[in-house]
Amino acid sequence: MNKINSLEELRQIQLKAAKDISLRTIGEMPEHIIINISMGDSGIASGSKAVMNALLDAVDATGDAPISVIATDSFGFPFAEPMVSVHMPDKELVRYARVNADFAKEIVEKHVMQGIVLDGALTGNEVPKQ
Repeated sequence: MNKINSLEELRQIQLKAAKDISLRTIGEMPEHIIINISMGDSGIASGSKAVMNALLDAVDATGDAPISVIATDSFGFPFAEPMVSVHMPDKELVRYARVNADFAKEIVEKHVMQGIVLDGALTGNEVPKQ
């Protein structure tokens, strides 16, 4: 852990933490894009903490886009963890299985920001294959 050397440095850390928390707690609003990350036991064991951090970093890099990243329990497919779902206003739900940090960034950059559904996406009631 780094040593904090000034009050200003502490304020900057506080501002960043507050922004990270708000990205997780805005909740479902009609105009918001909601990204859910499975953070159940199997998700965490499969690396969803790193995926969550990558999602938060990628969303933070978009500026003030109306995007919320929310941790949820398992989607019910432990063999496909970590899973990410993207809920965009007036669009069909899209889920991604076996997401890693790099793929998480790509989901935000291409799917969320450009509307490009990526290869391997699951839509509607599709379930991942083992």
